[in-house]
Amino acid sequence: TILSRQEDLQKDQYGFVLQPGGKFIERKNSGPCATPPISYKNYGGTWERLNDSLVKIRVGYWGGMMRYDMKIVQLDRDTLKMQYRYYEK
Repeated sequence: TILSRQEDLQKDQYGFVLQPGGKFIERKNSGPCATPPISYKNYGGTWERLNDSLVKIRVGYWGGMMRYDMKIVQLDRDTLKMQYRYYEK
């Protein structure tokens, strides 16, 4: 996944914010259907840095809570390249 830095979360796009103190906000689809038109919603959660390239995420979604690791592949001032590693329930 490749994301570009933005000033704010976009109304109709996926995005997230890593905030100080381990607070995490993720903007994603607000329901189980991913067929357009898609409605987006902000979900709260937490983040924890595991090492220089791995961040553990716990965040809500339309069906409850999810956990995943975000592996940082490349990071510069404007672009983040990453991979998601989801946990089994």
